[in-house]
Amino acid sequence: MIDTQIQVEQSPSESTDWRLLRLHGYWVSLCRGGEIPNRKDVKASGVPRGVIRHVFLLDVLNNPRDFRFRLAGTAFGEGSGREVTGLSINEVFPPAYGAKVLKLWSHAVDAREVLWGSGHVWSEQMSFMPWQGVVMPLRSDDGEVVQLIGGAVFDIALAKQPKKA
Repeated sequence: MIDTQIQVEQSPSESTDWRLLRLHGYWVSLCRGGEIPNRKDVKASGVPRGVIRHVFLLDVLNNPRDFRFRLAGTAFGEGSGREVTGLSINEVFPPAYGAKVLKLWSHAVDAREVLWGSGHVWSEQMSFMPWQGVVMPLRSDDGEVVQLIGGAVFDIALAKQPKKA
């Protein structure tokens, strides 16, 4: 059975992975005048060393609300078991899990807030593997939130351990 629980926080915890903290630090460095960063300011060359493979970029789709993975680093593919670039939430996550992700990411867009999350991978064969993540809003020139930049860290070491019978 797939664990659909996602723990959400408004700030990082003591156990938050350093790569997520560094990605968040990069996002904060792009904030100007109390405003969230413009998507045009995000550059791959600015992402801290050792973090880029954990980064994903989501396009915000409206009417109806959805998200499409514009890009996803290699760690996301390794942790989820598939390449997700170009796919929407419904194509990546099972229905119950996807509904929770849609609600949480929509909140990040509507409230213009950073969300920190953790849980277990959403696929039956990988559901024993924990993940941590963060999503942060990016705006267009007119101020509308049009993308989320995020990071995901999967505990791959657990995935390499044989399952107990």
